[in-house]
Amino acid sequence: MQNKIRGPRGAERAFTLIELLVVIAIIAILAALLLPALSGAKARAHRVQCISNLRQLSIAWHLYPGDNDGTLPANGYVIDADSAQLWVQGSEHIHPEFFTNLNCLLNPRQGLFAAYVQNPKVYKCPSDRSEPNVFGTVYKKTRSYSLNAYFGWQFPGNDEKTSPNTYIFLKTSDSAAFDSSQLYTFVDTAPLNLCYPAFVLFMGNSGWLWHRPSVEHVGSGVLAFADGHVEAHRWRDAETVKAARDGGAGDGAHFTFVSPNNPDLIWLQEHATVRK
Repeated sequence: MQNKIRGPRGAERAFTLIELLVVIAIIAILAALLLPALSGAKARAHRVQCISNLRQLSIAWHLYPGDNDGTLPANGYVIDADSAQLWVQGSEHIHPEFFTNLNCLLNPRQGLFAAYVQNPKVYKCPSDRSEPNVFGTVYKKTRSYSLNAYFGWQFPGNDEKTSPNTYIFLKTSDSAAFDSSQLYTFVDTAPLNLCYPAFVLFMGNSGWLWHRPSVEHVGSGVLAFADGHVEAHRWRDAETVKAARDGGAGDGAHFTFVSPNNPDLIWLQEHATVRK
């Protein structure tokens, strides 16, 4: 039965324009109060999912040496699909086939993790909504994460993407003497800067930030560590956030310099490897 608003003699009374505007204003105020909370809840849910993704990749990273005489999964980048098997196959920005073809993740002839991780969603951060634009064509990206180049770099063997006078860990025993809880493996990478399967970082004081960590989780990113734990890390310098969001397709995206004293760059260097 429909309720009606009646006057003193039972006559129906309609809402006045002022009353209607008041109701609309109240709804707008409530929406303004609720939307930030809902947005924050969504951001937290994305971060939880990203942590779960990296935890699954970290488990695969630990299982692989057990099946391969202690050898860590191969890392680096490839030129074509027949070049080499890496933990996942990948290359430069200008080769979109490596970012759109699920075979690079799920085909065991290409990706070493295919035997351990068969859900393609594990490789993609839910906060990563960018799609690479290569020569005017937009491609659907399948991966958001990179593996620290100082763990398992093998291909190309003559490529100088890692710094001299630092350790390259190729077997689990190589890092046994160091605190594995302080060395990161997988990095939630800045969406517009992602290319190689390897997260490349130079150790000198030039301030050259080759690959950049993601800041998509409200200024934070997620990293996995060699002992198996995964954590969100908040980046401290506005320069880091700007560099992560200014990236673009093509090799030119990598030529980004920050201050050599940037605390985030220093933190990344201190937790990437160990100097000899």
